[in-house]
Amino acid sequence: MVAVKPANRCPVCGSAFSPTLRDAIQRAANVKRPFLISFGMYFSFFFCAVSVFSLARGWWLGLGLFGAGVPGVSHAEFLFWQLLPTVLSILIMFSIAWGFWKQRLWSRQLVMVFWCLSIPFLLFMPIVVLVMGLILFSLGVVSAWWYFYRKTNVAAYFSELELRGALPSTVEP
Repeated sequence: MVAVKPANRCPVCGSAFSPTLRDAIQRAANVKRPFLISFGMYFSFFFCAVSVFSLARGWWLGLGLFGAGVPGVSHAEFLFWQLLPTVLSILIMFSIAWGFWKQRLWSRQLVMVFWCLSIPFLLFMPIVVLVMGLILFSLGVVSAWWYFYRKTNVAAYFSELELRGALPSTVEP
């Protein structure tokens, strides 16, 4: 938890805050993160670690054959076809986790970008996987949109974060 001191005066001009503004600053400083956002943050960090380990395994060790539902391929071929999508996923997931951890407003937009970017990767799959994947990922986009923009406590959480961004900082370095 971040250490927050009471804000009684404006840090720029030194004038006293009104009680209403002071209460708004305190309320915005004490925002509680919803459970699924915390879970998503930890899962994203875990996903990044596992993905980096998988890339390292394929790059340096070259152990075994790689593949999912297809005949295995060598580590060099695996890295050739999977390096860009894996690195892109790692960067996005790490950015999501960092944004949730630092309570940034753009983190929910990045989750929506992640789900929407996942759909084009399905276009390279067989037709059965494509149809099932489009259904599942479309449900993922709709569910993420509902959770981040329509669920009451999550929308209130991001509203408080937005309010916090508009108010003077009360966080000690």
